[in-house]
Amino acid sequence: MDLNQRTNTNVKPAGFESLAIPLLKQYNYYFTHPAHLHAQVQPLNVEELSMAQSEIPPRKALALQRHSSAGLKQTEPATNKGLKLSQLDDVIEEKMVRISRTLLATTVLLRKNKAKAGIKKNYQS
Repeated sequence: MDLNQRTNTNVKPAGFESLAIPLLKQYNYYFTHPAHLHAQVQPLNVEELSMAQSEIPPRKALALQRHSSAGLKQTEPATNKGLKLSQLDDVIEEKMVRISRTLLATTVLLRKNKAKAGIKKNYQS
């Protein structure tokens, strides 16, 4: 059977934007609900296992308190629900921030280019 003959009318073509926005929403949810992120993370090797078993340093926990919407207690590195943040959680969150920043920047650039193309098309008519 030819590939051109196999078309599914139920599947709509998905652009970058239509896939990036739900992913950004999911990342945002994990940033504001660290317990849910913690539940999804499983260490894969010995290094990650040791990171998962060690808590983040109190100094970093205080810094996170200033920047986190979850709000950490000042006396211990735990969220308001009592979840102990591990070094593995911290590393994963840092990587997720980089990924979401790249996704957001790319989406903004694509939308700007799409808007510029629309303006040029209107002026050419």
